Amino acid sequence: MSESSEKPSEGQPRDNASKGMRHSQGVIHTHAGLFTALEVPVLPAESVRPLYADYVIPFYMNRLCQFGPEEEGAFKCIRPSITDQLITTLLSDFNWRSRTAAAYFALILDRPGHTEHIGRLLLRSDVCFAGRAYCLYLAHIRTPEAIGFLNRYLDYYLNRPHLYYDQAEALAALRFIDSRSGSRHEKSHAAALTVMMAARPDFLKQVAVKRFSADIQAADCLRGFSVLGRAAEEPALPHGQAPAWPMNSDSLS
Repeated sequence: MSESSEKPSEGQPRDNASKGMRHSQGVIHTHAGLFTALEVPVLPAESVRPLYADYVIPFYMNRLCQFGPEEEGAFKCIRPSITDQLITTLLSDFNWRSRTAAAYFALILDRPGHTEHIGRLLLRSDVCFAGRAYCLYLAHIRTPEAIGFLNRYLDYYLNRPHLYYDQAEALAALRFIDSRSGSRHEKSHAAALTVMMAARPDFLKQVAVKRFSADIQAADCLRGFSVLGRAAEEPALPHGQAPAWPMNSDSLS
């Protein structure tokens, strides 16, 4: 699921053109779409790879509600070192695994300063599999900016049912927000949802709000037991504040 043409887009590294590498990163489909002009920082893969063992591999594979003692123990060990700079670095890796882990960390640790970065990544949809984590984060943050990204995503992608992206997760996010706040954001997508349902009659069966809520609740639990282990200071940035970007990639490595 990619918002790119045949040549790499601005958010895609230009030295990883092989099909095998692109598939590993999560690029299994290309679509030249509306959001390719949105800028996001991208780092060379080799500059992020040293972080994989501690910050990516233990976390990316499962939903948050599937985390068990192994994932919880790994998270407790690294919690004091998860700065906003680290989250931005992982988000800037052109790989669904590191971006998923980064969105999980931003959600669990309640870091609203990453809303624009994660929102842009959702709209661009350069890689598959990471969209669920983006939607979880935006639903938790629940600010007008975060909701705006979900609405923009659904405005565009519900009207393109041939693209099997993360429409169901984004709609689950809006339903979760509506159920918690009494808002009616889903109503604004009625026409687009009609388009989706005409092409994919079983679409609403994929909108699993209970499972979505279970992931949010799991993040709440992880946040609760991590408070005692949080670092006294964020060495790179204050809590809840992300670096300004676009930025020089050297500052992220």
